[in-house]
Amino acid sequence: MKKLSFGGYGISLANERIQFPVFTNPTKEIINEILIKTLEYTRGVIKISIVPEPETGIFELTVEYDSGIYLPLLSIYADDGDIDVKNWIENEEYDRKEVIIGGHYYSSKFTTKNVNIIRNLLINFIDDTNLLLSIMK
Repeated sequence: MKKLSFGGYGISLANERIQFPVFTNPTKEIINEILIKTLEYTRGVIKISIVPEPETGIFELTVEYDSGIYLPLLSIYADDGDIDVKNWIENEEYDRKEVIIGGHYYSSKFTTKNVNIIRNLLINFIDDTNLLLSIMK
């Protein structure tokens, strides 16, 4: 069984950084609890990763968020040692505009406002990381 680490942080309206607890082998309930916390902060990052990182394959799902917009990024070690990053691009809200997340511009095509989609991606990381390869491009 793989060992997972899950945590992150939020930035308050007063620009204070609030560290979320780090959980080993998080449950679906813990993921829900942290996702609810993201709604309390204007921006931040949550991350779930395999510990220790594998030499090849999926090793991390990072979700950056800002003002209720989420940007999921799946990191994969390629066979040649490079890191590939895949995005979720099934966004039905895609309007060809750019959005700002953490001070950087991203196509809205790679983002979602639907926290349930983010929950499902995180839970898929726990249940079957390979399933994410078919969801994220």
